[in-house]
Amino acid sequence: KEWNNRNIIDRNEDNKIQYVLLQGEKNDLEAQDRSKCVIRTINQKGIQSSQIASEFCNWDKECARIRVESLFLGYGDTIELIISNNDEMAIGAIMALQEKGYNMGDPNKYIPVVGIDGIDEAKKLIENGLMTGTVIQDAE
Repeated sequence: KEWNNRNIIDRNEDNKIQYVLLQGEKNDLEAQDRSKCVIRTINQKGIQSSQIASEFCNWDKECARIRVESLFLGYGDTIELIISNNDEMAIGAIMALQEKGYNMGDPNKYIPVVGIDGIDEAKKLIENGLMTGTVIQDAE
């Protein structure tokens, strides 16, 4: 849905999404599967993308906050999307972005962040327009 409004995401107007991928643990099969599935889905939708960074944050909010803060110093506005293997890391990413004045309600200073799990805190951030989305993991 967001890509249909690509001018919101594709800020440099190159018809390609430059994204950061926040992963769980390095050798964790679930983290690998979640990452592959997200990238495959983006490609299947015909969306051109370019991964500008990938960080292992061990499913941890604080680790993600620190890593995104560091990535923002290096890449800044080049980051057009943050994809996270879970909602906790997505929330950490949002915390880092908010420290830089992003994702606080101004649509001109918004970087989409998506996670996985559908936890309550993520749902609340989505309701408030501070997080783009979450995928609910159904164990059944």
